[in-house]
Amino acid sequence: MIEFNAQFWCEFVLSLAPALVVWGGGYAVFIRGRRTPISFYQETAPLPSPEMGEIKEFSADFLRELVRLAEERMRELEQASRVYERKAMLMVSLSFAVLGYFSSNISAVEVSPGVWSVIVYLSFGLVAVLGVKAIDFAPYEPRGQHPTVVRDFFTRPASGDEMNWMLYHLLDSYRKRIDNNTKTNFGKFRNLHFAKYLLALGAGGIPGMLLSSSEISARICGCLAN
Repeated sequence: MIEFNAQFWCEFVLSLAPALVVWGGGYAVFIRGRRTPISFYQETAPLPSPEMGEIKEFSADFLRELVRLAEERMRELEQASRVYERKAMLMVSLSFAVLGYFSSNISAVEVSPGVWSVIVYLSFGLVAVLGVKAIDFAPYEPRGQHPTVVRDFFTRPASGDEMNWMLYHLLDSYRKRIDNNTKTNFGKFRNLHFAKYLLALGAGGIPGMLLSSSEISARICGCLAN
């Protein structure tokens, strides 16, 4: 019983050592110091609605500049969404490659069921699921405005402040679209954030699984015991 326990713990330590190295490297490179502030994903309050006649006090150039800055923000969110989807695609491809390699007959090592195998298969399987969720085709709010928003302008006498009203409503519409797109990006970021931890966990389990399956750790412990 004592020899069995010593053999077991020796094999466990030998298979755990490379996993700890991979986990520590993954934490230092991919996880530590790479947090996105949650304030980036908070929704904004509605714009105050000006009274009739107050809209003339604002310059059309000022409102036009605000609309331009809002469009720049929307472009930034669109680029961030594409970056998240590319990263998700890479994670999904890597997960399928790893799972396919160890599940196929061309694998150089016969993988036997065990704790390390469960960690590897479960981790990379969840990475693939979270990556697919991050590539979902969620509705994305576009830039610009539909012509029907100015339909009321043609049914009443001209007042001279139509440009300001159109820019103001476009600005408030952009605010809502930015919030919706930000919420969509937050869902992608959250899935990739969890997938990053699982990817490091699964990568650390690969050397332990290989050592256990190939009985290298058992041979090393046997040599040490002799």
